[in-house]
Amino acid sequence: MKNKNRANTARLHILVNTLPVLVYDPGIPVPPEQENWLIRMDHDMDQGITTDSGFISTPSALERARLVANTLISALLEDNHKLAMAMCTWLGSRIPELQQVRARGQRGGRIDLELVFDRSFEQSRREQPLRMKTRKARQNQDHTAM
Repeated sequence: MKNKNRANTARLHILVNTLPVLVYDPGIPVPPEQENWLIRMDHDMDQGITTDSGFISTPSALERARLVANTLISALLEDNHKLAMAMCTWLGSRIPELQQVRARGQRGGRIDLELVFDRSFEQSRREQPLRMKTRKARQNQDHTAM
């Protein structure tokens, strides 16, 4: 799970409502004191984690990543940038194949979280979004065209 040689991989981008708010650059070394804090965090998660669905005694890398990503987004929404940066660093250094964390929603409301492993932020920006019209929208368009 832990990969100190991430220099050949893409940056990790954190997006909130489609806007990039944090970037983990694998080319920048993690300071020793921060690495020690991340090691303690790993040790704490080795003892198990608590999620919305209950206690997980031996969490997988993906379960850990989801918990950390949730903590990161909560920290951003609470303007706790130091914690958000630490969580971003954990995700970037421990889950090197993770390329994006996307959060959508409003403060105080539901937040949807997506972990993206298969495309970089740069690739996503070039993609054409898929827009589907509802039947009612198509009917309205047909009526206005007449």
